[in-house]
Amino acid sequence: MITADRQLLVTALERAARVAPPKSPQVQLAHVAISFDGDLLSYQATDQKLAVRGAMQASGKAAEFTANARDLLAAVQSVPGAAVKLAPKADHVVVTGEGKRSFKVRTLAYGDFPLEQAEEREFVAMPAAVTEAIKRVAFSSA
Repeated sequence: MITADRQLLVTALERAARVAPPKSPQVQLAHVAISFDGDLLSYQATDQKLAVRGAMQASGKAAEFTANARDLLAAVQSVPGAAVKLAPKADHVVVTGEGKRSFKVRTLAYGDFPLEQAEEREFVAMPAAVTEAIKRVAFSSA
């Protein structure tokens, strides 16, 4: 079981859902690949022209799976609480928060996802004011 900050996971899945095409001849392209090594949860989505990837701190047992980006996002948004738990099973992942509400999201094998190889890049942290300004401009232009 993987436990992650709900708001961070929602933000990550929103990014992934923007890239993953909702309808594609390749069903795995609508998915987000989740890889957890016991400390760092990594995610990746692609439409084979554009890819998004990221990582966040989490806790739990190592796991790898892919799930439909929009379905997983809807499930994570629907559970209450500050933390969300992802429990990967053979063909689905169970999403729970605080309370009794839970959702099952179908999964595919991690190896079936067309992973993009990352180039070595240096990342720079942006101040919160710059990030907020970018969000406002993106919202107003949409």
